[in-house]
Amino acid sequence: MGAFNDFAFKHEAFSSHYNFGLWSASYSFDYESGATVYVTPNLTMVKPEGTDIKLYCSEDGLTWTEMVIGAENFVLYTSNVSGSTTIYVKIELFAGQAGVTPVASNLSLLIHQETSLYTIARQVMSSGLSSVSADWFIDEELQKYPIQYAWLGAMSHRKALAKIAQAAGGVVYQDRRGTVRIEAGNYIQRKTFGLPTDTINSDRIINMESPVSEVANKIQITTLPYEKLSERVVWELSGDNAISAGLNKTFTVNYSGFDAVVEASAVLTSIPSGATILSESYFFGGAEITVHASADQVITLTINGKPLQVTGSRVIIETDGDSIRRYGEKSLVINDNNLIQTTEIAELIAESIVAITASASRDIDLDWRGDPTDELGDVVSVNGTHGVIVAQELNFNGALKASMQIRRVE
Repeated sequence: MGAFNDFAFKHEAFSSHYNFGLWSASYSFDYESGATVYVTPNLTMVKPEGTDIKLYCSEDGLTWTEMVIGAENFVLYTSNVSGSTTIYVKIELFAGQAGVTPVASNLSLLIHQETSLYTIARQVMSSGLSSVSADWFIDEELQKYPIQYAWLGAMSHRKALAKIAQAAGGVVYQDRRGTVRIEAGNYIQRKTFGLPTDTINSDRIINMESPVSEVANKIQITTLPYEKLSERVVWELSGDNAISAGLNKTFTVNYSGFDAVVEASAVLTSIPSGATILSESYFFGGAEITVHASADQVITLTINGKPLQVTGSRVIIETDGDSIRRYGEKSLVINDNNLIQTTEIAELIAESIVAITASASRDIDLDWRGDPTDELGDVVSVNGTHGVIVAQELNFNGALKASMQIRRVE
């Protein structure tokens, strides 16, 4: 993507015991909103003993991610706009003593993007909520969950979001302002950093219990990695193959025997000749083909494509030994989510789930005077114990009262 040459320190540039040099540049590339962006930098460099060279990339030139040179690195992009965007690059050179010169030259950046849970969630939110002008929030952490082949069958937007949240080990909910929020599985751990937004002491509490929460100390997740097979006939018209002159006929196709098909195309022949395909739309699970006949026709219509097949499925298990010894083995099984395709993602999900479900008595059920500014996902302190609000109900009958469930994180 870019290159630079003759980039070296000059002895007279050094004025301190630990000498520093900086080079920066920016490049453009076509960005798909919500995609996971990976950067593989390659840099020709000379690093004598006592010197170092570090490379960083950034979406905005303000928040930098250090790159491993020669390896694939994740760089967070948060823009909601597809199209040409910028990647910022900087190189820092260090020398611990005068007369020792690190040299960097010939930088290249390989950038590729993959569909992620963030991409899919954004499509579902846009489809389901734009017409009612509802607000939504998608956790940027979902960009870290790339998916090679992704599709959702016929289901409601609510179920689609639940499936996406499960594939990140997370949650989806609507806050009191009506914003629909989807968060990745480690959101509770990330929420615990910083000061609590509210402190709830005994003088504000009406009733408090700490019931034994449901324990899950063995998380079992089945991966569904898909492989693209060779091209073949995936559908063929049987019957209903006559079209009268001047008419159009639309064929709604559902593939059978395949989870999904990619790179599909229709092939049409007719007796006598004269039928043409007016429009064709392809989906993972089927297609819609409209054919026009210029004269009475008997047609043969087939669709060729490359089926996707699960290959090399694995079962990932994450356990908490202390919890199993204390409460016995309590399993949580996820085995039918086709958005969970790699062992890395399955391990990430299992780890985030077991971290918050392995111990009992985590939850605090609280009836108290209430504060309408407290929201789901906020961190609060209850008698000195920090936790995240996971459920809340506000009631007013002459006075405000709130019922709240708090997930305690130790």
